[in-house]
Formats: sequence, structure tokens, C-alpha cells
Amino acid sequence: MGGYSSEYQISLKSGNVVFDTLDNDKYNAYRIHIFEDKWVFVNDLDEEFPIDKNNFSV
Repeated sequence: MGGYSSEYQISLKSGNVVFDTLDNDKYNAYRIHIFEDKWVFVNDLDEEFPIDKNNFSV
């Protein structure tokens, strides 16, 4: 979710709609916010954790 364009806020809103409607019994979904200078995992408390883009680990 996110990105580098003026559509950033729309991307976050639509990404959150998808995230909220996924069946948690079928999928392990994670909110990932993409910024120009970093990628972060966002937990349920809206805390951000940096993602290592070399291996996609948190």
C-alpha cells in the first residue's frame, strides 16, 4: 500500500479495504506501507517496523 505518487492516500484506503475484508482463516495478510525511502510493516496498533528489502524480513 502506498507508493510514490499523488495517489498515495487512495492506495492506503483501498489497501486497507482489501486487508479488512480478507478471510483471516484462509490468509495471513500483512499491511506493508511503501514509501520512497523505506518499506514498513504496520501492525494492528499502527506501529511501524522496517522491512529489509533484500530478503523481505521484518
